[in-house]
Amino acid sequence: MNIIIRTDASIYIGTGHVMRCLVLATGLVKIGHQVTFAMRPQQGDLIEFVQSKGFEVIALTTPSNWSMPKSSADYAAWLQLTELEDANDFSLLVGNIANIDLVIVDHYGINQVWEKEITNTLGCQIMVIDDLLREHSCHLLLDQTFGRKREEYKGLLPNSVSVITSTEYALLNPTFAKIRQKESTDTLADSSSINRHKILVMMGGIDNSNASFKVLTAIKQYISLNLHHEVQVVTVIINDKSPYYQDVVDFVSEQPDMFKQVDFVSDMASFMKLHTIAIGAPGGTSWERACLGIPNIIIPLADNQKMVCQSLMDSGAAIKVELDNLNSEFSSALIAVIKNYDDIQKNNLLLCDGLGLYRTIFAIKQLTRKKESSIFSGCRLANTNDVEQVYHWQIQPETRRFSLNTDTPTWEGHCKWMTKKLASVDNYFYIIEVKSKPDKLSAAGVVRLDHVSGSTYLLSIFIAPDFHGNGIAQHALTYIDNVHADLTIKATVLSENVASVKLFTRAQYKQIAAEEFQRTPIISGL
Repeated sequence: MNIIIRTDASIYIGTGHVMRCLVLATGLVKIGHQVTFAMRPQQGDLIEFVQSKGFEVIALTTPSNWSMPKSSADYAAWLQLTELEDANDFSLLVGNIANIDLVIVDHYGINQVWEKEITNTLGCQIMVIDDLLREHSCHLLLDQTFGRKREEYKGLLPNSVSVITSTEYALLNPTFAKIRQKESTDTLADSSSINRHKILVMMGGIDNSNASFKVLTAIKQYISLNLHHEVQVVTVIINDKSPYYQDVVDFVSEQPDMFKQVDFVSDMASFMKLHTIAIGAPGGTSWERACLGIPNIIIPLADNQKMVCQSLMDSGAAIKVELDNLNSEFSSALIAVIKNYDDIQKNNLLLCDGLGLYRTIFAIKQLTRKKESSIFSGCRLANTNDVEQVYHWQIQPETRRFSLNTDTPTWEGHCKWMTKKLASVDNYFYIIEVKSKPDKLSAAGVVRLDHVSGSTYLLSIFIAPDFHGNGIAQHALTYIDNVHADLTIKATVLSENVASVKLFTRAQYKQIAAEEFQRTPIISGL
């Protein structure tokens, strides 16, 4: 496919939109797609950085008069032109690219006006990455806000739009998932094994609020007031495009034994993992910290971070301190993180598994594939709202017939079992979904991956009786191949279960014993 990504970075917008688009673009290129960026040149635009990653960047028109954002939510000023002007400029400049299949938009200044114009002009499909819960005219929408439900977009999007939500779709570099996969709950660091903490401060590459400097000052105050403090070193990431860059550099140079400063990190996952506590804004890096299980203090810097901030606190994954209250509240917040370290670490791990890139690419494949007879839509991670539905399936005679345990579970036993499964940071519990109507998705079964050891998992799958005979199980195994390509997956299948034997054989699982099948890791290219 020919794919164009419309996004921007600047000293006002920040770098987050471009960085997550780069993760997606890199993943799409590695499986054979052509990806080009369209960006507006401006201060802090990251265009050269995107080009350094091997992508062509189409430079959009620079306005004669620049609008200065009046607030962090002045998104019209982020775009600089009106939506129609930007759409016309975009269409004109990308017009020489033949057969554009998909345009991906990640920009708070762009809405349905732009999207309708591009659809009409270029005749392509549109994917939107957004988290502002607004109206769009697109074919696929990704909102990676933690806790966001698809139902919240009812009335904001056409019924035919595919919607993927929450942090199971967070666009993280694949390295995060790989580092997480190497560790199990048994090998994660706990507070008793940490003598001194290594703190990472990440307030955004641009940091217009001078938050990095203020946080460093608060940490210094904490150290000076606590003779037996538990801080070994503090590292701050801020680049030279920040208006407060020199203030931070000067601060660090005055106390080099305790404070370090880094402009840029190429392997963020490995670098993050060197630290035991993080301090940052509740933006996209929240899910990077969560994936690696790094307890953190969050400092909200923008209006659109309020929901994420509240969700992180409600989940017990972070402690919030307002920027204006750093001097009075930071010390107690840091003490609380250290005291409750183990609980906060596990709560973070439950928020994001780092596989969002693979799930998003699968959704793009579903969007762009030719029409098929299968009603299979995809899989989503199960939650507590699914407990009753799964129990109803589990007690059906058709489900129990070929189960390894043929005893019908009690309601109390099922609740205890599934609650434990959902609380595990090592296992994957999916609900299979189908298109029961053109504009409606229905739950149709379960596919689970239970951790055995290392990167080996045991797969269990069943389809709800109402959906037998639709080829759904085969598609569910294809989903697992796409999202969990790097795992060794085993499946125990009773010999008399002829249908399942055929299923796993067709799915290229190798029969390694009388009733045991195995799929070795697949080279996915990501």
